[in-house]
Amino acid sequence: MKASISPVILGLGARSPLGLNALQVAMNGRAQRLEPRSSDFQDRKGYLIGAARAECLDDSVVGWERFAALGAPALREAASGQTARFPLIVALPDRARPDQTSRFDDELLSELAQRSGAAIDLAASISVRADNAGFALALEEAALRLAAGAPGVLVGGLDSYFDPAVLAYLDDQRRLHSEHADSGFVPSEGAAFFWMGRADARIEGDPARAARPIAVISRLETGREEAVVTGEPILGAAMTELARRALAGAGRSVSWVVTDVNGERHRVREHAAVEMRLIDDLGIDHRHDRFPAMLGEVGAATGALHLAVVTTLFRVGAAPARSALLLNYSEGAERAAILVEPVA
Repeated sequence: MKASISPVILGLGARSPLGLNALQVAMNGRAQRLEPRSSDFQDRKGYLIGAARAECLDDSVVGWERFAALGAPALREAASGQTARFPLIVALPDRARPDQTSRFDDELLSELAQRSGAAIDLAASISVRADNAGFALALEEAALRLAAGAPGVLVGGLDSYFDPAVLAYLDDQRRLHSEHADSGFVPSEGAAFFWMGRADARIEGDPARAARPIAVISRLETGREEAVVTGEPILGAAMTELARRALAGAGRSVSWVVTDVNGERHRVREHAAVEMRLIDDLGIDHRHDRFPAMLGEVGAATGALHLAVVTTLFRVGAAPARSALLLNYSEGAERAAILVEPVA
């Protein structure tokens, strides 16, 4: 972690096809209730593309408007009780994706602030774009600001693959799972946000919530797998190093690993190499949960939604372990490891 502090989670919110708030998303995910449905969009072979999507939104809502409609309720939930004006740091999809127009840079953060009613310092707010590892980079920026004296930061991730241009783009890249393609993922969507603070900071707002942090980010490690850039075989060296550094900061043994391994063969192979190298660090009987099986593939919302589910399971006493190591693999070179533990 580049910052000298461990951020604490004071509030969180989420929305996805599994629920309208963090608790619904976590518990329905835990019950494996994800139900992808056929869409009206066809793939290159003429089959209808299946996707998991929020039933609270009509299928005609796509693009920028869908992002705003998904993100604002999750942000409102996370900021409940907050009165001080905080910066907002949001992980969004790569700009090269066909749905990412200039409105995502120029208007989305202000629209999220307006619709959610959260007190946002828009001048200090930014978006981060690094695919599945983007939330970790956003969280890293939040930690730096907290270490520099900010009393609080709102940070999260937001994405939706439910857009005809995006689904066609993924189909062209052979990345969609279907009846005729077993290497691929189920496109989904969602948003999750967190009210982050310092353990020693006095937060304006709800004093009870400020006095009882929910969880702490014990370690946050980000890096790059340069083999993706050079075209060499990807053996998981970068993620192995990040995971080991994160585990070194654990206050207790870690036996629960949460990843975004989503069914694509290259991601399965890379994590298999990492897992093999971490056997001595984690133990042969450690638990590995592939959250895309629970949530679908959620792109830039990956780290945030995974953290929201883990934190909620801690909160309700339903987590399988007392700490969790979250590993996120971008389609590009970015990699991230997040160690999260409940606050006793």
